[in-house]
Amino acid sequence: MSGSLIIDYEYNAKEIKSFIEEGTFFSLFDKGDANKILKHANLTSDNYISLLKEGKAMYSSSKLFKYICGSHVSFKNVDEMIDVLQFAAKNLNLAILHDVIDAVTSLVTQLNTSKSSISDLQKTIQNHQLEIVDLKKQVQTFNEKINLLSTDNEKLKEYSNQMNCLSRMVEYKNSDDFYQICCFLREIPDKMPQNKVIDTFVEVFMDLI
Repeated sequence: MSGSLIIDYEYNAKEIKSFIEEGTFFSLFDKGDANKILKHANLTSDNYISLLKEGKAMYSSSKLFKYICGSHVSFKNVDEMIDVLQFAAKNLNLAILHDVIDAVTSLVTQLNTSKSSISDLQKTIQNHQLEIVDLKKQVQTFNEKINLLSTDNEKLKEYSNQMNCLSRMVEYKNSDDFYQICCFLREIPDKMPQNKVIDTFVEVFMDLI
């Protein structure tokens, strides 16, 4: 544009998408103005590629670079960034961008591998957590069985003691050894329930009378 005109760079930066779609950006602005407008603009990857295509049809790679070196581009994802870098490397003859592309591609591959490894680890952890829950349930079941067996064992001991007492009681029915009978009667409360003790006392003493 003519140097006598005052250009509102920020306004033109907001309208730059229209200029790009119409293919008129490089026709309307010279190198200095184009650079200042682009510094205020925020281009999408598609905008930038379209701008490069328009400029490449008019200028050499070195001159085009001077026009657009102040550009700012927003990327939605890594693929968009690689597309822009590849297009810029080809149309601006910037060999270093090929190295950047290789580095970015390598990092993306490493990142994807890491994500896959993390996902596998998370699944493994989840499986272990489920196994732990299952083991806790098994331990609880075993503890319940142990408690039940312990209760049964106590009952068996009690029954054994009762049977032993009853067996001895039968022996003492025909005994005249009063001392042994008294000793036996002292032992009974520790080995038999109270009601059984009373019955045993009555039965033994009735036989002694």
